[in-house]
Amino acid sequence: MYFFPQISAVKTINLLIVRQDWLDKVGMKAPTTTDELYEVLKAFKEKDPNGNGKNDEIPFTTRNKLRGLLAFIEPFGVSFEEDFYVENGQVKYTYTNPKLKEALAFAAKLYREGLIDKEYITNDQKVWESRFTNQLSGITFDSFPRIEYLEKLVAKADPKVNMIGITPLKGPSGNAYTKSQQTLIKNGFAISSKSKYKAELAKMHDWFYCEEGQLAMNFGKLGETYTMENNQPKYTDLIMKDQNKSPLIKMYELGHREFAYQWDIRYENAMVTPKIEKIRDSITPFIKDKFPAALSYKQAERDVLNSKFAEITTYKDEMVNKFIMGAEPLDKFDDYVKNIEKIGLDSVLKIQQASYERYMKR
Repeated sequence: MYFFPQISAVKTINLLIVRQDWLDKVGMKAPTTTDELYEVLKAFKEKDPNGNGKNDEIPFTTRNKLRGLLAFIEPFGVSFEEDFYVENGQVKYTYTNPKLKEALAFAAKLYREGLIDKEYITNDQKVWESRFTNQLSGITFDSFPRIEYLEKLVAKADPKVNMIGITPLKGPSGNAYTKSQQTLIKNGFAISSKSKYKAELAKMHDWFYCEEGQLAMNFGKLGETYTMENNQPKYTDLIMKDQNKSPLIKMYELGHREFAYQWDIRYENAMVTPKIEKIRDSITPFIKDKFPAALSYKQAERDVLNSKFAEITTYKDEMVNKFIMGAEPLDKFDDYVKNIEKIGLDSVLKIQQASYERYMKR
């Protein structure tokens, strides 16, 4: 063990967020497939759900650049959440996957018809928020806590707003999944090899993983920040009813997350409303593990990745966006793949394969 880990209790992070009130206005249900999503986006574009009599809707927007389009890509069996994937034991490159061509064709269609924000590649937080506060957009792809965040923003202009989160879409193959997820290990607490108190520090930190330590780190001090009701911890008004600070901020002030420990799902649930908890948990069954991020490389391998893979990434980013935005026809996809191979993809894949096999032998 390299360190004492801080372990997450929740895997869900990003999902499609939709204005249910707009769905109601256009007489449609939440989409479950890519075809249904297309029809919903068209309805948002053409049926004036913001009710201002203008054709000014931008059905989908994002603040997350290319990754913000993930929900349109994954239904085709490829994910922007990983640069590499494993197929029959072989490491392959996501952005030369033949499935990507069909996924990009779908995204390009949405972009061409004005169903995706034309400025998705440059949008920042303020622009993204303005799309909703100005009643222009009804769908985005973002983290689940943003459901209520956006709802509160929009409510200032439209009190009837109702934001929901929906599960991943089924694509042509009929499969629905996502590789968007929170990492299991958040941070770590390490002990210096030069310390005179290794055993004492280890013993102290081990306490954070026992039941008493878990309660302390997740809920604070019994009788002050939480009580036990029916053998379950419940935050006191000191945490939950501060008019100036959120429960999360209050817990931070008291030292929450300062050490490594196992996060408690009861803590996570206390920090969200029942509505968000239900939406968050509905996504969990759809999450698939992605290519491991914690691979190690030898110095010679790093040198190759720092040169060839860096060049591949720059070229890939440019071309994928061009395909979506129509600046390059998808007829050129095979040429794009050949160019990546010329840059040195084979040497990069050999390094990733070797590193992946070392990782799997741990």
